[in-house]
This record gives sequence, structure tokens and C-alpha cells, in this order.
Amino acid sequence: NETWSEWDTGGDGALDENEFATGLGDNSWFGDWDTDDDNMLGEREYTDGVFGLWDDNADGALDDNEYGYYNTYYGD
Repeated sequence: NETWSEWDTGGDGALDENEFATGLGDNSWFGDWDTDDDNMLGEREYTDGVFGLWDDNADGALDDNEYGYYNTYYGD
């Protein structure tokens, strides 16, 4: 949540594309993760997007190896 609030400069609880790019750079993820096409990412869209990056085998669960990505991004 700390990182989210730093990126959410508008303080509206969602990330627009510019706020997202500040946190994660210029990539296609914003468009892919904005599932309701409102040009904003809610926390659920963000977390689902990150989960999808980690879930290499797309089975809807993180095995020990996939869960290791958590430490890569967020530390122990």
C-alpha cells in the first residue's frame, strides 16, 4: 500500500496511465490489466495483473518457485 499511495498522486485510490508509468515504466501492462476499460487501475486490477505475471504456468496458484517472485519485488 505504501508504494500504491506514492504512485497515486491524485489520491483517488486508482492509478491512471501516467501514475502507473511512474511506478512501473512504459509497457503494455496498463492496457492489459485495465479489465473494465475505464482508463484507471483499481487495486484489484493491479494485484490480478501482478499475480498473472508471477503465475508462470497459468494454473491460478503460485507454487514455491513462482512465489519466489514476491521476494524479488517486495523483499522478505
